[in-house]
Amino acid sequence: MSIGRAGVRRLSWAWFVAVFLAGCAHYGDRLPSGKASLSRDSLANAEYLSEFASSGKARLKDGVYREKTAPGAAVEVVIRLSDQYALGDLDGDGVEDAAVILIIQSGGSGTFYYLCAVLNEDGIPLNEATLFLGDRIRIRDLAIRGGRIEMDMVVQGPGDPMVKPTREVHRAYELSGKHYLRPLK
Repeated sequence: MSIGRAGVRRLSWAWFVAVFLAGCAHYGDRLPSGKASLSRDSLANAEYLSEFASSGKARLKDGVYREKTAPGAAVEVVIRLSDQYALGDLDGDGVEDAAVILIIQSGGSGTFYYLCAVLNEDGIPLNEATLFLGDRIRIRDLAIRGGRIEMDMVVQGPGDPMVKPTREVHRAYELSGKHYLRPLK
């Protein structure tokens, strides 16, 4: 059985339309609101709220921000984006936001960990809230579930030296009023 040229054209056209429509449907599933996703690169080059930056905000470049503690000083504040981050909707708009960890070394013995809630504003990360987590802790897991940021951490327990935390804890936070991370019980 042979299909003529007209039949081949019809089949080719039908195949093209089917592939085109399937591609459109898939794209629509990935970005239901039409907004771009946040990427690791966009998070590594975003501006974050930080009491350690002289302006109160630190613009990271490739995941790092550096600033001298005083003009001419040899000591500098280093703010680094952790490799751990989570994506999920934090503000109920149906768009993937992010939770990131900033690690701050201010020239002393401490290594300070901060949790940042980052909203997705048309593909641009906007740090709405930042919360101090602890000094020299370990983050085991970071996730966004049901609009909540959930974390498993190892923190200092009673009698633990600062450099050897042993107490495992699970903590959850939610964005409250867009500018505050509220701990949940």
